[in-house]
Amino acid sequence: MRVTLNDEPVEVSQHDFRTVSDLLDGLKSTGRIPGDHMVASLTVDNQSWEAQEMEGARSTPLASARQVAIQTEDMNGCARRIVADSANMLAALQDGTRQVARSFRENDTGLANAHLFRLLDALHCFLACLYRVQNVCELQPKPLDASKAPVQGLSDSLQRVQECQEKEDWVALAARLEGDLLPALGNFTTALESMRKQL
Repeated sequence: MRVTLNDEPVEVSQHDFRTVSDLLDGLKSTGRIPGDHMVASLTVDNQSWEAQEMEGARSTPLASARQVAIQTEDMNGCARRIVADSANMLAALQDGTRQVARSFRENDTGLANAHLFRLLDALHCFLACLYRVQNVCELQPKPLDASKAPVQGLSDSLQRVQECQEKEDWVALAARLEGDLLPALGNFTTALESMRKQL
């Protein structure tokens, strides 16, 4: 098995590691992956995983692997990249919210509800990324937990959206998406700017 770490070959014995997780732990314990670095991407025999998919990759067995390529990044560098990408993610969430509202207004409720589910899933990923940056980088003050925190406003707006969905009031749901959720998403701009400055 050939292992590369940041494009440099690393001498390891395939018999010492049962899974990818074991291999990564071994490289960390010996200091070859520094403590302030995280695995940004991983390729096992041309199958790639990005950082957000890493948990699924960690249990991959190494018994038949021929090549493992690991790329790491220091936590602050990764955090800066995530925050920079978050501005685009936020814009995509806002566009998605408008599209879902339009779908509900067009009375295609089956498709609209499917779009709403995907929107909520993307929103969950967005928040998870931001909280990871805030907590791992120990930002002070915490932009997501500040007074008038955008997360509380988002939670309140989603509660109102859920109430409309439970009543199957699709016109009101579309109005809540545009009148409540869009402004709540807009409130994240200040938090993202605060995170960018701190990093």
